[in-house]
Amino acid sequence: MEPVTPPVPHQEIKTVVLSEGKTLRLLALDLWGNREFWVYIYLANKDKIPNPNRVPSGTTLVLPEKSAYPINAADPHSVAKAKSLGDEVLRAF
Repeated sequence: MEPVTPPVPHQEIKTVVLSEGKTLRLLALDLWGNREFWVYIYLANKDKIPNPNRVPSGTTLVLPEKSAYPINAADPHSVAKAKSLGDEVLRAF
C-alpha cells in the first residue's frame, strides 16, 4: 500500500490595484508599517514593474505573504535589511 500524502493547503493569492497617487513605499507603509518594505512588493511583481520608481496607477500587484520575508516594522534589523535590499535594487535604475 502506498503512503498517503496530505493535501497541500491552498494559499490565497492577495492582490491590490495601485490607486492614483499611491507608490510602492506608501503601500508597504499601509500594509506593514514601514516604507522600506516596498522592495518585497517589487520583488513579487518585478515581471510587471519595469521601474519601481514609476508604477502606473491601475497596476494589479501581487502582495507577498508577510511570512515570506523578514517583515517586522518593530525590528530595526528587519527594516535595515529591507532598506539595504531596496537600495541595491534602486542602483539598477
